[in-house]
Amino acid sequence: MSNVFNYIEVQQPIGTFYLCSIPAPFLLKVVKSTSRSDDPKAVQREKSPGRIKDIGAYCSDPDAVFPTPIVVSVSSSDVRLDEEKHLVVIPEDKGIIGNVIDGQHRLWGIECSEHSENFQLPVVLMFDLTVAEEAYIFSTINSNQRKVDPSLIYDLFDVSAYRSPQKTAHEIARVMNSSSSSPFYNRLKMLGKKTADQEKATLSQGTFAKSILMLISKKPDEDARKLKNGQKLDDDGKMPLRCFFVQQKDELLVRIFSNCFNALKEAFPSEWDNPNDNILWKSTGFRAVIYALPNICRKGIREKVLTKDFFVGCFTTFKDKLTKENITLTSKSFPGGGEQNQKKLANLIIQSVANLDLADYNSHLERLPNIQAFISSIDADKYELFDIAQALDKGIVAYDTIVIKPMNDGVELIHSFSDISISVQENQRKPYLKFIEKHYMNDMDYNSWIGFEDVLQSK
Repeated sequence: MSNVFNYIEVQQPIGTFYLCSIPAPFLLKVVKSTSRSDDPKAVQREKSPGRIKDIGAYCSDPDAVFPTPIVVSVSSSDVRLDEEKHLVVIPEDKGIIGNVIDGQHRLWGIECSEHSENFQLPVVLMFDLTVAEEAYIFSTINSNQRKVDPSLIYDLFDVSAYRSPQKTAHEIARVMNSSSSSPFYNRLKMLGKKTADQEKATLSQGTFAKSILMLISKKPDEDARKLKNGQKLDDDGKMPLRCFFVQQKDELLVRIFSNCFNALKEAFPSEWDNPNDNILWKSTGFRAVIYALPNICRKGIREKVLTKDFFVGCFTTFKDKLTKENITLTSKSFPGGGEQNQKKLANLIIQSVANLDLADYNSHLERLPNIQAFISSIDADKYELFDIAQALDKGIVAYDTIVIKPMNDGVELIHSFSDISISVQENQRKPYLKFIEKHYMNDMDYNSWIGFEDVLQSK
């Protein structure tokens, strides 16, 4: 008995090869992959267990796809061609019929996934190759592969219909580059290229998005698959900003990053105006701030304050430390760039912020006269509107966008992400709540409204 597969004959300068579709479980039984460390005549590199594991995990994605052919070297003595019917014929008792030239990690990743039955694989069969020819084909395939620009990769997540850490990181990069209130307005090289009006653009979209990704996900591909499969993501106490991503509060992430880097801009105006003359607004300084940000935010979250004013205080103490220790934000103090210098600068930021006293930050608050002015001033999104309504009604919040402080006759509501507050007398709470529901929530009660908004967003 034989296994039979249709083929397409392909003619190229090197010769003729045959493209066919073979079920993964069968292919796994009849091919092998031998590395040069096991056989000096072999052409394959060592298998990477990590890469195999990653591919295996990817196989659980409901949209998993492997369109690139597995290239296999076979002998005409083991595999027969029925040229009249355009069939590849593999006898049942032949055992191993060929060596994998390209695609070994895909193949063994599929094997370890326990999803191999889901995959029909495109396979190129090349007959009666010498070892030299196998080596030539392997080297040609792998040496001509050009790495895709990371900026393009992140930009392509924009067209995805699914939520993912990568898509969120891209959207934050896009918003930060396009918003006039952003410290990175027109300063990110989108798709990795600087335009004519971007003489002060020092960071690529890829660098920015990849750095943001570090703050919200340790395993972005796994998170993306879980979200696609409707699974809940776990929080991570070591990543204080991840909770905002898990809870789908991307607007708050944008605000936190804006607060942080607008504060950096204010604390270091000269460096901001001349980004090409210092490291602060290049990858070294930017990544240093990213590395330090979990520590800074952890401190701010404990105090329920992540305002621009809070970050200004952090970076002012950092600037004072640099002055005291005679450290400049130039290549003189940080020669060569690289991760070592990024971590060195990050540690300086963390050390300077560690003992920062937050007790006086409320003195910097701008107190608004009424609820309409308060909502307009913070440009409230749906989470903030819900928190304001819930704070007025029950004295609690669901999304931690508002801090509630008791007063003698009422409460003070402080916006967690800006320097804005409002004092609400006890007799104002219900009228303010009714005003919000009527003018901002389509005259719905706030619980029904947030549910309605979430349904609309999910469509």
